[in-house]
Amino acid sequence: NNQLNVTNGASLSHVVNNADFETSLTTVDLVTFTGFIMNFKMDYTGTAGAWPSPYLSTHNAADERANSRFGMVAFGSGNIQFYGGAVGGSQVSTSVSNATIAGLVSGWNITNLNSYSFVATRTTATTGVYDAFINGIEVASNIAYGFGTGGTNGEVNFEIINLSNGAGLYDDFSITTIPEPSAALLGGLGLLALLRRRRY
Repeated sequence: NNQLNVTNGASLSHVVNNADFETSLTTVDLVTFTGFIMNFKMDYTGTAGAWPSPYLSTHNAADERANSRFGMVAFGSGNIQFYGGAVGGSQVSTSVSNATIAGLVSGWNITNLNSYSFVATRTTATTGVYDAFINGIEVASNIAYGFGTGGTNGEVNFEIINLSNGAGLYDDFSITTIPEPSAALLGGLGLLALLRRRRY
């Protein structure tokens, strides 16, 4: 069904795709953005005792979970841990239970093709906080993140790593930047001017 199939790993399996989110994350690169949004869909097809972990990272190793991780670990039980990595490599996480998600998100089941959104607010070019949404409902908020300077040329990669029997199907991945309010206001004023001009 035109979905990315990440199959069971022997122990850990790993898929890396360059998200092309700036060549190197500096204040010059992201100074015009308030933040960014990462979206994807995931259907967990593995066993209840395993997990997949889709995330963004700037580190350059086979298993990058301990470095600059921006994303989640989704357990087959339905529990989810949302992660943010500090620039130095240490992590913070927010755990949300299956019961809590089910109470918030109508029809929730980890084995459905659910939509996941991570809405980041930039503090500096490489740090900030993000809120996590499942099927449009906020389930976690204010999770700190920080991208490091590893990787090839410092690019940000979208990565999926999973435990044995932690398979999943993925679709509709996207990253969208959020312009600064001043830039959005200028764009809106330009549109108003255009509409006004067309009236005459």
